[in-house]
Amino acid sequence: MVPIMRAKVFISCGQATDEEKAISKEIDHLLDNLGYEPYVAIRAQTILDINQGIIDELKSSDMYLLVNFKREQLKGEGEGGRHRGSLFSNQELAIAYALNFEKLLILNEKGVKREGVLAYMAANTPEFQSYDDVLPTLCQAVEDARWSPEYSRQLTLVSLPSTPDYMTYSDGTGHRHERIFRCAIRNRRPDCGALHTMSRLTAVWTSAGQLLETNDRSQLKAVGYPGYEQVIWPDSEGQFDLFGIEQPSQAQAPRVFLHSALDLHPRSSIIKQPGEYRLEFEVFSEGFPKLAFAVKLSLPQDPLEAAATIVETST
Repeated sequence: MVPIMRAKVFISCGQATDEEKAISKEIDHLLDNLGYEPYVAIRAQTILDINQGIIDELKSSDMYLLVNFKREQLKGEGEGGRHRGSLFSNQELAIAYALNFEKLLILNEKGVKREGVLAYMAANTPEFQSYDDVLPTLCQAVEDARWSPEYSRQLTLVSLPSTPDYMTYSDGTGHRHERIFRCAIRNRRPDCGALHTMSRLTAVWTSAGQLLETNDRSQLKAVGYPGYEQVIWPDSEGQFDLFGIEQPSQAQAPRVFLHSALDLHPRSSIIKQPGEYRLEFEVFSEGFPKLAFAVKLSLPQDPLEAAATIVETST
């Protein structure tokens, strides 16, 4: 069973006063209790902060929440007139809009004028009157929008399919009869293909915590493609060969091989004897954050009884 990754919510919330800072912490706590992974944006001071911090965090987020507090009153509005919203939060909103977030909530304080990108976006979320109204308004908005902690707009690992029997695998280093284990990766974005998607092995550990030397960090075979990368279309899946377990002879222990781009002959096995192992992998694609996951491999003498399970995933 694949561990469920919590949907990451980017929280753009004004923090100009102690009250606003307290509310941002309460929102963080609320969403965490609801099963989400909240990220509260801290105001960036330079364009470098925006490029390296805010944009990267937005790219790795699944949902976006704007809590737009009142700032100074606009000129010419008269007593009780409209106010400007948080300039920095509106800048983050513009970036989120450019990144095509599907799950996006906007909570405006009553009296804030809709300006900039916000003026062109439809938002049915009720306005809140005071600080005390923020959390109840947010709870209702999340429910009405049917948000789910299991939602993702990233590349996600969905399963570890394997061949039930041995099959022949051939490449430039030779051919072997193997039972092959694969990973199925889903592109959750509805609007963007995952171009030049590639995967690789990063580490192999024994159950005793020993790091095995593999000397192969090259790309793994893309299933159904002639090479080692593929396009995963919007809302679609693609697969990679993670490893193959060679059919052993009577006097031989089972050996595990990569189906990689490393063109050394003969190919060396990464595991040479039965046991319990942890294999760590990474998946890369243009415009997506890195997907990392770990697989527990239980390797008995008979490869047909081997089992692989996902023990960790992260972006």
